[in-house]
Amino acid sequence: HTPGPWRVDDEIFVIGPDKLSIFGGASTKRSEEVCKANARLIAKAPEMYTLLEAFVEMYPPDNHFSGTFDKARALLQELDG
Repeated sequence: HTPGPWRVDDEIFVIGPDKLSIFGGASTKRSEEVCKANARLIAKAPEMYTLLEAFVEMYPPDNHFSGTFDKARALLQELDG
């Protein structure tokens, strides 16, 4: 993936540090408000990934929340390809 930080530009485009578009455009089937909210969420993806990675590494695999952490680890593995 394109490394972060990503930012929202013109409220519906997500731009990477190289100033190239990550995601953008309004949908003809979604409201402008929803398109803007989607852009804000997508722009935070690199930060959320880093936070999830740090959170998972804080606890050993055999903790009492292991089911939740197993799901988080599986998600990170899926994202890493």
